Amino acid sequence: MALGKELARYAVLHQRLFGKYHPFLMPRPNARVRRAIRGTVTDFLRRNKMPLIDTVAMYIYLTRGGYQQPNRLSAIYGLMWITPKVCKAFADENIPVVTYIDSGLISLFDTLIQRFNIDVKLRTNIKRIRRFRNSPNGNVEIQYSRRDDPFRTFSRYYDFLIVSPPMRNLMNVMDASNKERKIFNRQITDTYFISSLVDHPYGIRSDRPNDAFPETLLRYNFEPYASIDIFSMTQNFSGEPYTSGLTPGGFDGRKVQSSVIYQLGRLDPKIPFVMRDAENKLWRHMRDKQRIPYSVVARLICPYFTRFSVRDMDRGFIWDVLDLQGQRNTWYIGGSVTFDSAGAVIQYNNKLLRHYVPPQRGYILP
Repeated sequence: MALGKELARYAVLHQRLFGKYHPFLMPRPNARVRRAIRGTVTDFLRRNKMPLIDTVAMYIYLTRGGYQQPNRLSAIYGLMWITPKVCKAFADENIPVVTYIDSGLISLFDTLIQRFNIDVKLRTNIKRIRRFRNSPNGNVEIQYSRRDDPFRTFSRYYDFLIVSPPMRNLMNVMDASNKERKIFNRQITDTYFISSLVDHPYGIRSDRPNDAFPETLLRYNFEPYASIDIFSMTQNFSGEPYTSGLTPGGFDGRKVQSSVIYQLGRLDPKIPFVMRDAENKLWRHMRDKQRIPYSVVARLICPYFTRFSVRDMDRGFIWDVLDLQGQRNTWYIGGSVTFDSAGAVIQYNNKLLRHYVPPQRGYILP
């Protein structure tokens, strides 16, 4: 009850600061609002006397999602993600805070390719990006090589460029302007993400297929912090039948569970001893859950959540990126703007497309 009252008060404060807006990124605040939202998520919540949200809701939502602990993260990021709509979902268990696409994000990607007849070029190495004004060939030149022909350089021209990876990572190949360098060189990435698809016996189960391990959330040392039984989630299995192992693990009816297990840490897993430590922590987790023997079917390792520092967010860098949109025929989305939530990316893209009619030819840098 006390948490619910705090969430309601937070929602009222959020609307008083920013009003109603759509989508995702609120309008650039004035000086009064900037002072009210300065500092970290924790600073903001403590100034407004919301200790329960600080220790429970914000802690779980921001940290479990991999977006840093509230005492390290700009309050603006927290306010972007924890909206009045999300507060309502926290207070009502029948409203999902996070929703999933049953067939996976790849199905969304495939649908976009088919619907808009997009020419996707994979297995390419971008060597150079040059941008021009009113060029007869096109305003953007992409020089690249292919994996099957690495010593040959190809060149293609486009009318515009959409950048989805962190712009900071492209400075060595792009003709970046001074303004772009000033903003994007300030991006930081200090978290690394390991996602493992693991086949294993049922072992010890909770009452739901998406499980969190809050005791590991704050440590950021590659201890598993969450797991998802994808099949059981899509089939809405839960409760005693799921806990007791009475539900099937897949369409074949076998009692073998396929889980995606998430690990976060501050050291790069490309360093051999870091990866060995992460694998050992996964093994101990599976042992404690009585899920041995197990096999890792697939694994994704990547830097996670490129962002701006608290100080740079207080200075308005996230809105400075918005002001850059469309300059030099370039549009920034995804990792160059906020983070890699599909929902956030889609909402931000919709915001851009409201004000933009594209030329005929464009290149999306994935």
